[in-house]
Amino acid sequence: MMYSVVILAGNEQAHIGSCIESITPIADEVIVVDDYSHDDTPQIAYEMGATVMQRALDNDWAQQRNFALDKVSNDWTFMIDADERLDDTGVISLSDFSPAADIRAASIGRSNYYKSKPLRYGRFSRNLQIKALESSVRYQAERPVHETPDVEDEEITKLNGNIEHFTYVSLGELFAKMKRYGEIEAQSGQRLDSNLSLFRSVKVAGYRLLVQQAYRDGLRGLIAIGAEMYGDYIAQHEATS
Repeated sequence: MMYSVVILAGNEQAHIGSCIESITPIADEVIVVDDYSHDDTPQIAYEMGATVMQRALDNDWAQQRNFALDKVSNDWTFMIDADERLDDTGVISLSDFSPAADIRAASIGRSNYYKSKPLRYGRFSRNLQIKALESSVRYQAERPVHETPDVEDEEITKLNGNIEHFTYVSLGELFAKMKRYGEIEAQSGQRLDSNLSLFRSVKVAGYRLLVQQAYRDGLRGLIAIGAEMYGDYIAQHEATS
């Protein structure tokens, strides 16, 4: 099966080319929704054959994806961000995918990288992400960040393959993203006051460290725990101020 591929981008000239290359085998349409980049992201995407549309993100990834879904021309869409890469197994799995009538979305594994190395334990370890979906599906408006398609669990299937997510290239970027996400979650109501406390943060940190074995990622694992606690603090501060 061939897909409309949607790529969300913003100042991603270092990544956009590799991202497009990785999904080319499954795409007969590539739409890049660009958050008015100040670098060469739109030009690179255009030169690689993508349709480039510019739209302000305004800290709402759900609406950005819904905007793109209104523009696609295929029955199924594959969602990917500019700092992600689809591996060869994923290409084969998606190409061979023939969904049953009651399936409206498909998940695939994603590995998060910090400083060019994968985080194998803790919150940022490999996890399933819904990436392929019927083009009629829309994302839930109440979740602007860490957005979720509006489908039921029984309508989702799992595909083989992996996406490499090069999202945290430096310590500063990691903490900046946690701060931004915490602020958005609090302001949008995604994070309820009752779920935010120092006790909760410490409890979660212990779970990440000992149960999920984040210590096995070494210093990078400890930094990831610290970044998560920082994001919780920001969310708590924003929600109660």
